[in-house]
Amino acid sequence: MTDGFNFKELDEFNDRMLDFVNDYKTKETQKIVKKGANKLKSKERTMYKAMGAGLEHTDTKESAKIINNFKSGKPYKKGENWSCRAFNSASHAHLINNGFVHKPHLKKKGKKKSGYKGEGEKYIPGYHFIEKAAEQFEDEYGEMVEHFLSDMLKEEGLL
Repeated sequence: MTDGFNFKELDEFNDRMLDFVNDYKTKETQKIVKKGANKLKSKERTMYKAMGAGLEHTDTKESAKIINNFKSGKPYKKGENWSCRAFNSASHAHLINNGFVHKPHLKKKGKKKSGYKGEGEKYIPGYHFIEKAAEQFEDEYGEMVEHFLSDMLKEEGLL
């Protein structure tokens, strides 16, 4: 007799569940993964607006370039897991998210360009709105997956 718990049967059941979901319920799994990516996309957009990122542009066309480019990709299988990306396709979104070093333009003096020499260089910190949105979304996504699994088990008569 051993002390403690034996989780071997529970691990085997978990493996069988994953195989069942990956093999027989691929369409439903893809739908829930895509739905999660869409929710993360909208959460990133609201986080971007809430943090005031990009509000230095008074022109609505400039600020709309990043707000309207939040997208979610297609579900794909990587190894044993299903994934779907939520990203921003604007060319400068990573700069606003991660930060960048601002280097002023070279000034022309007569016919020669003056050397740059790092004058006026400064670091512009990023807002990190994508990471913060992902942190907030983790619990919500876990609940979505749990609800999906419990509904699927009820549908199949396993629960």
